[in-house]
Parts: sequence; C-alpha cells; structure tokens
Amino acid sequence: MPGRSREVQLAVQPDGLPKPEHFAVVEAPMPVPGDGEVLVRNRFFHVSPALRTLIGGSVKGAPFPRLRPGDTLYGKAIAEVMSAPPDAGVQPGDLVQPWLGWREYAAVPAGQWSPLDDALPDPAAHLGQAAIAYTALTRDARLRPGDTVFVSGGAGGIGSLAGQIARALGAGRVIGSTGSPDKAKRLVTELGYDAAVLRRTPALGTTDAHPETNAHDETNPLAATDARPVTDALAATDTQHEPDALAATDTQHEPDALAATDTQHEPDALAATDAHAGTDALAATDTHRGTGALAGADAHREAVVPGGTDPFVDQLAKAAPDGIDVLVDNVGGEQLQAAIAVARPGARFAIVGTLAGQLSPDLAGATAPVEIDTFQLIVKGIEIRGFGSSAEDAAGPEWTERFGGWLRSGEITFPHVRVAGIENAPRALHEMIGGRHLGTVIVEL
Repeated sequence: MPGRSREVQLAVQPDGLPKPEHFAVVEAPMPVPGDGEVLVRNRFFHVSPALRTLIGGSVKGAPFPRLRPGDTLYGKAIAEVMSAPPDAGVQPGDLVQPWLGWREYAAVPAGQWSPLDDALPDPAAHLGQAAIAYTALTRDARLRPGDTVFVSGGAGGIGSLAGQIARALGAGRVIGSTGSPDKAKRLVTELGYDAAVLRRTPALGTTDAHPETNAHDETNPLAATDARPVTDALAATDTQHEPDALAATDTQHEPDALAATDTQHEPDALAATDAHAGTDALAATDTHRGTGALAGADAHREAVVPGGTDPFVDQLAKAAPDGIDVLVDNVGGEQLQAAIAVARPGARFAIVGTLAGQLSPDLAGATAPVEIDTFQLIVKGIEIRGFGSSAEDAAGPEWTERFGGWLRSGEITFPHVRVAGIENAPRALHEMIGGRHLGTVIVEL
C-alpha cells in the first residue's frame, strides 16, 4: 500500500465557471483509520454539476458545506475496502459507497458508507441518477400510462435515464431537450425519446458552439465536433441533469453555458478499461452507442423538431401538440417557462435540477431565478413539487433490484463516460460543465 494518496483540491476561488486551473491534484499522507473507521480505495467517483454550487457558496438549507480554497472536493464514490474493524460488517475486497470521492484513499467513519452487492451488473451504475429519475416520475409527478412527458436536460446524468424510465413505466410520448444536434439524435435513436427539442441552435453552417457532441475524431476520442448545419434532419435535443440532495440536476447533465450534459456509457464490470487510453490519458469511453433495446428506435420518432431557430416554447408546442402532462425539470429558466405554457390542465411538475442557474457564468451557481406566469398555474391547476429527499430512500428497498433487472434485460441502459486517472478529474469537470458528454461522467482510478 502506498504511503501517500492523491486528492483534488480547490486551489483558487473562480470568478465564474470553474476551470482546470482552479484545481490542484496534490499528494497527502495516507489516511489512518480511527476507531470504527473503514479504510477504502476509491475505484470510481461521480463528477457532479452540484460541485459548481458548492464552489460558488452552497445553498441555504442544503446539507452540504461550501468548498473553499484548500478544501478537497467530495462526492459519491464506489470504493474497495482495504481494512475494516471486525464488527464493521464488511471485509477487505468488498465494495462500498462513501461520499468521499475526488481522492484515492479515504478513512470513512461508520454510518457514512453503504455496502454494495451485485444487484447491478456494473458497480459503476450505482453512481448513476436512476433513483432520482424514478422517484421524480413516480412519487413527485405520479406518472400515468399514456402521459406525455417532457424531460429538460435530457442528455444529462438524470435526463438520459428519466426518458428511458418514463418509457418503461408506460408514458405515451417522451420529449427531451438538449443543446446539441448530435445529442438530440442519440436521445431518439438510443434512449427512447420520441422527439428532441433544441435549446439552442447554432447558426447555419457552423459547428455547435458548445462541445456537447460526441463525434470522436481519430486522435482524441473526446474531441467532439458537429459540423452539420441546423437543417440536418437529425438535429435535435439537449439533455442534462444531475444530483441528489444538492439539487439533482440532470444535465450531467446538460451543459452549454446553461446546462451541462454528461455522457455515459455502458460499463463493464469493475475493471473498466479504456480502449483509447494509449492515445489520450483523458480518453472517455462511451460504450453506450448502439446498444440497448432502444438503439435504432422506431422510425416514426422525430430526431428533430422543425423550427430549431424558433423560440423554445414554440418548438416544445410542436413536439407536444396536445400539451404535456409531466415535467421532469433539470434546467429551469426558459424551459420551465415553456413547460408551463404548453402544460395540459392538471399537469404535474417535478423540479429536480436548476442547471440554467447552476451553470450560468453570470451567477454564482447557488441561485436560479426565473419568472413564471402564476396565472397559468392557477388556471391549469398545475402541481409543482421540488425534489428534496434521498432518492434511494424514496424509491424504496426494491428499487435497486428493479433497476438491475432493467439493465440486465437491456430495457434500460446506463449512459455514461469514464475518464481515466485522478489527474484528469479537473478536466473532466470542466468538460461536463461545458456539455461535452452525454450521460453521467465518472472518473475511474
């Protein structure tokens, strides 16, 4: 066992969105477990947009403290037990889930980790936001068979799962938003969305201003460019989201200055190998393309909504001509306004994330102001509920088994990207905020 452990610290308080130069990968003494503590070696950790909020000052009433220069970042991780007290209930080699990511080793107090079993086919899938998506749809929005569902930030960590789960639960039509034509195409062809709405469309003949696409070049599997004009029949949708107690925003989430999107891929047991690692240390594999029962979706689904240069509300109205019954909102802002305008009477909204404010370069990441027409809430009887509890607890003890069954059958896939090496973690966060990836972003150690 090494005598030192590397960890990622906030080096400088950023003025605006955090960039790699605002962080430092430092060596620290190997942690020594105290009474009742378990020594773990992290194998994976989640790159969450919620970090922007923690760096910007946190949110009043939120359970997590803000991050200051010199602090080590933290978040959900999958770790291997190295040593444990006799009565801990785990032994060396077991996998657990602590909230001490962004470091190689950690001494975790009792009660601050959860044991993991083989309920999910890939341990990394425990870092996904499926429980949040499921809870938002079932508890908060009370999804009914045949409902029309709109997921803002559909390509993010939460959104990339919410659309699939809505479909599995019997939704009649599922619409997602995103800022990248390439992601819009993937929402429809791979993730079961019926239509994708572009949050923002680049000028005719230009590339997407935000690195959200996943068209890999030959030298860098993460270099994503999309030179297709907006007239491309497959141009469509922005998806993102993400987190949990700190405002589960699913554009992990959807990026673009206003919402970042994680891209995920299908894992591969615990030893996730990166086929591109030899050419680019930051190579993030995306094994989700073309896989799963939804790959090559029905031909009647639209990968793009005509009028990508129209106001967002008009695009959403075209995608949902009969209105929407359910909103899983990972973004807020203009997209929440549009959902209210297009909502049917009795619509149910689950507010999961606020990427429009969280990832805005003009805000600190801890507020997400939006002006809404409350007359419409009254006239239409729209219910709005904020997601405010532990997803795993709310989903119930049977949730993990159900999710594992969906993954094994191929009915649902876990879109994610794995970035190799803690030294590349700051860059992974920057790319997630910039919308380079689809699905959940994970660092593999």
